[in-house]
Amino acid sequence: MIKYVLFFMFILSYHISACSCLSEPSVKDSFIYSHYIFVGKIVAKRTILYRMTDYSPKYDTTKRGNLVFKKEYEYDFLVQRFFKGSYNNDVDSIIKVTTGLGGGDCGFPFRFGNDYIVYANFENSIKSPYTYTLKTTICTRTCSYDEEEIEELEKEIEALH
Repeated sequence: MIKYVLFFMFILSYHISACSCLSEPSVKDSFIYSHYIFVGKIVAKRTILYRMTDYSPKYDTTKRGNLVFKKEYEYDFLVQRFFKGSYNNDVDSIIKVTTGLGGGDCGFPFRFGNDYIVYANFENSIKSPYTYTLKTTICTRTCSYDEEEIEELEKEIEALH
């Protein structure tokens, strides 16, 4: 009986993914390791369904027939201010950022129309191995707009100069 229970637990756990963040990184570490840091307002949201060519259990997947898919959200942010990542400081530009759906894939729970401080990194795109997308998760310092966070970022920028 115990063999059957263990077998079914193994089978059921095969497609389960979980998010585990060690701890929130410091502003200093986040500034060093993030590719983009900006303040922006969400102006659009899309659900993206990627066809996975190589199945990996680390992805939150949906099976359809013999194909495996991964879902993510893609948000368009109207940038109000850059802290890192823009060489020409294009405020009022649109930046696309992806995140998971939440519930185990570390996706950040953005709300349409709200302002956020986004810490994002380039990641290989699932669409093509030759392209990159900006991605954020709940394991970064991404947060709703917060003046204290802005002040800490400004201090980090000052310390670098």
